[in-house]
Amino acid sequence: MNSNEMLKGHRYARILNEQRNYYLIDLEGEELKAVMSGNLRHLAESSMDRPAVGDSVVVSYNPHEGTAKIHAVEERKSVLL
Repeated sequence: MNSNEMLKGHRYARILNEQRNYYLIDLEGEELKAVMSGNLRHLAESSMDRPAVGDSVVVSYNPHEGTAKIHAVEERKSVLL
């Protein structure tokens, strides 16, 4: 997904840390917990398809509930195997 394809209300964030049930993201200077959307989880065929620390991701954020959801992982420029 590139900026031309981003859905209204979605923003870019950076993965800071990965925990068992959530990710810690940096969204415009604020650290938040985020989970993968069901669609992204379903489409992830391998661990390479899931978010990793340092990835830029597209998220939706509901400030009233304090929840963030990861919808897509931007293409990586480099990968450590």
